[in-house]
Amino acid sequence: MCPLKECCYKEGDKSKTYSITIKSTEHEEQAGFQETEEFKDLHHQLCAQKQENFIEQAVKDGIIQESHLKGLQNGVMTTDRLVGLYITI
Repeated sequence: MCPLKECCYKEGDKSKTYSITIKSTEHEEQAGFQETEEFKDLHHQLCAQKQENFIEQAVKDGIIQESHLKGLQNGVMTTDRLVGLYITI
């Protein structure tokens, strides 16, 4: 009798299935890389660039005022505050 019977078989089912995911070496290497400081730094830089592009586009579209962007660049306003303004508008 299968020790995993409770996981894959229900009384009255017409079939029995059980699946297990086997990660390839590439998947394991990628998972390991994603835990490194190098990856975290690259991810942070990418997110910051996307956020900057989003804000610049919002200014071009007239959704966010130029003065708010300058406040962000001068450190007077935080990104969270600016995004909060954007959401409430």
